[in-house]
Amino acid sequence: MTPGNTDEENISGLYQLAADKGHWKAMHNLSRRYLDGIGVPTDSGKALDLTEKLIEMNVPIGYYNMAVLLERGRGVYQDRKAAWQYLHKAASMGEPNALVRLGKHYGYDLPREDQEDDKAAAYYACAAQQNSTLGLHVVDENYPKAAYYYLLAAGGGTIVPPYLYEESFFMVN
Repeated sequence: MTPGNTDEENISGLYQLAADKGHWKAMHNLSRRYLDGIGVPTDSGKALDLTEKLIEMNVPIGYYNMAVLLERGRGVYQDRKAAWQYLHKAASMGEPNALVRLGKHYGYDLPREDQEDDKAAAYYACAAQQNSTLGLHVVDENYPKAAYYYLLAAGGGTIVPPYLYEESFFMVN
């Protein structure tokens, strides 16, 4: 560690080196750091630039990240319609965060009479099939199905109890 730099600054610097070489996950993590001001100054513009590079590379998390930026108006004008389109594009590419967000929308966010439990369960199932703990949700108190998804995720080597799920800005580390 160089004098005067924190570990977070050094970590961000290493992410920058990897991002400069085209490493998609480093771009994603560095983008998140720019949004949160971790080891770098807060800069929505740089986060947006990295997100656009991810989209140019056709990386699914890039489409999800853009959906969230548009939804929240971070670095871009808020545009929920465009956010919805990016979210669906990410989901169509199999991006687990997008699949869970859509599952949550259809299974929980709508008024009860408008909820589509079958559609929500299909999105969660797709996320779980990718060994994603993000698919661990109970739709309409279907505990056997939730247990199945939990075991499926555990078989993939990742264990996070369902009650710890918290929708955060970016969820891939």
